Amino acid sequence: MQINVFGSPVVLRDGRPTGGALAQRRRLALLAVLAVAAPPGRGALSRERLLRLLWPGDDEERARAALSQALYAVRRDLGREDAIVGSTDLRLAPELWRCDWWDFLQALADGADATASALRTGPLLDGLELPGLPAFEHWIEEERLDADRLWSAATERAATAATARGDHPAAADRWRTLANADPLSPRIAIGLARALAAGGDRDGALRQLRVHA
Repeated sequence: MQINVFGSPVVLRDGRPTGGALAQRRRLALLAVLAVAAPPGRGALSRERLLRLLWPGDDEERARAALSQALYAVRRDLGREDAIVGSTDLRLAPELWRCDWWDFLQALADGADATASALRTGPLLDGLELPGLPAFEHWIEEERLDADRLWSAATERAATAATARGDHPAAADRWRTLANADPLSPRIAIGLARALAAGGDRDGALRQLRVHA
């Protein structure tokens, strides 16, 4: 089983998107929150935290029942009671799941900046919206900003490393990726122009500076 949270979140089983309970947005959000907030080696997430994020408007008894029902439906549709482990604190079973966010964090920990950079295929949890849940929306915004910060730093380190080993096309690709994500940054525009010029594309470097201006 795999959950991808870069770009539009999706749960895959045998390489194909799942349906059933996992097609329901709040249940998909439940898995996404567990994947992002409780990666392997970083503890688990309390039921209380999940209730505050995903069922804040219900009274406590109804909210707890809704969470229990969601957990039951997800486990049933996945066919694995142990897909989500824990009682008071919950997490995805790392031996059963793969996640692009977990791979991203591991690549950062290993110093594999180019790998980490390539794993981000889009903004974290892009398009996952639950109207009327401001705490959830705020949580996504904070997590997305943090993920973007980590990705930008890793991508810039990968660009710098490519320049140091004389691989100017790779450096330009990394800077271009950053420029697409943040087209208003002068520092990134200059980094891309320098990489293009170092690779012999002076016209491209000048064109990049003109586009940025």
